[in-house]
Amino acid sequence: MARSLRISRSTVYNTLWSALLQWSRVGVNAVVFLLISRWLTLDEIGAVAAITAPIVLLQTFQRGVIPDAVVQEADASDRKLSTLFFVSTAIGAGAFVLLLLSSGLVGQIIEVPNAGYMMATLSISPLLLGLSAVHEGILRKSHKIKALTVRTGVSLTLAAIPTIFMAANGFGAWSIVVYTVGGVALSSVITIWACQWKPSVVFCAPYFRHILPRLSGLVGRYALSAAIVPVLQLSIVVFLGAASGGIFQIAQRLLALIDSIIAAPIRFMALPLFAKARSGSDELSIGVFKAVTISLMIGAPVYFGLSAAAPILLPLLIGSNGEDAYRSFQILCTYGPAAIVSGIISQAMVSQGFAVAVFYRAAIMTVILIVPCALALTKSVEWVSAMYAIFGGYVGLLPTLFVTKRFLGVSSISLIGQSLLVIGPSVVASLAAWGLIKTSFAQSLPGGPLATLVLAGIVGLTIYLGSLGLTHRSEMKALTKMLIERRGARPISVDGGTS
Repeated sequence: MARSLRISRSTVYNTLWSALLQWSRVGVNAVVFLLISRWLTLDEIGAVAAITAPIVLLQTFQRGVIPDAVVQEADASDRKLSTLFFVSTAIGAGAFVLLLLSSGLVGQIIEVPNAGYMMATLSISPLLLGLSAVHEGILRKSHKIKALTVRTGVSLTLAAIPTIFMAANGFGAWSIVVYTVGGVALSSVITIWACQWKPSVVFCAPYFRHILPRLSGLVGRYALSAAIVPVLQLSIVVFLGAASGGIFQIAQRLLALIDSIIAAPIRFMALPLFAKARSGSDELSIGVFKAVTISLMIGAPVYFGLSAAAPILLPLLIGSNGEDAYRSFQILCTYGPAAIVSGIISQAMVSQGFAVAVFYRAAIMTVILIVPCALALTKSVEWVSAMYAIFGGYVGLLPTLFVTKRFLGVSSISLIGQSLLVIGPSVVASLAAWGLIKTSFAQSLPGGPLATLVLAGIVGLTIYLGSLGLTHRSEMKALTKMLIERRGARPISVDGGTS
């Protein structure tokens, strides 16, 4: 009989800081954005989203490629680190000059006041990140995740103070610009200070030639995984207008917030769990099934529930902008469960040494998305959101499921059936909540929209837990035990037992 995969309490604690780092980067950004969205117009939000699209893409490269190269370097000598530092700084400086020179053209394309000046101000961000990328890699290599988490949280919180003040006092889109530049500047300074490493004045050309293929591979990997949303955001502003870009940006930021709270911790927990299993073993197969089941039990009702609540929730959160953005958010929420399943499978494949297959999956998904999203750009932002959710989520999941049997020993048909069985109750509960929201009874409650939202939430949660209790009683018990049991030395198995 196959052993159950087990997660020790120490593993839970160690991965918690990694999940918190993801939250501090994505979640805090999303929360600040939602706070200031009440004072900004959709045109302002969309314009800044388009302007910052290349900045966001560059930040992904700079926070990933050079730090990853440092972490992967077995012999991280001062000579090698200094070479990487000068490479990183040169890339940052080049990006700074290129963005600065193109700011005038951007101001002409994006017909919003001061768009060019905003781009010129934002252009300093890549240079600042280039100066601190090696230092970040050293902190990661030293497993100082806690220091990175505190750094990100502190820098973004400090940057949020003038940002919220400016947004509340009519500075409009400039508040987002100040937040972006301020967060990057503070983060870079704290990273350099916390690392306590100084580069030597040396550049090793042979080492640079040796590492160039690896850097190129990392750039390709990050380009495929990170380029889709920024490019889509910029395209929406160009073809559909700044207001449509603002709608898509609000929906994407909310989706990122949900991901940082729900999906990201699951992904961080899954990687060390699967790393203990042998490829193709029953142990790994059972682990994937259980991880997908428990992840969907937690995530699916959140995504579908928020989709049902969006017509009331978004106007309550961000005012009139929410009335225009809730449809795109509703559509994008349906992408969530597919992303959860894909994330679990990808983590399992990476843990077994099949990272190249994950890379090819990202390439295929990018190709799949191009045509439908391009066609949707002739329609509306809601059409773009639908194509992204359908083809980026569910159609894009098919290449991943196709290889699960070969690489993980998991039957794709069985995994799809299990996933649908778990998703079913959350869909039923969400439809019931959505139907209740639409009734005249719920809309006439004394407490207004908030009372309607609370009632719909109670009804939906009751239906969901009742349905799940009938179909997945053992998993519910295992999940409840995992959540309420006190922290100790005993490991927790994925199938619910302790040993």
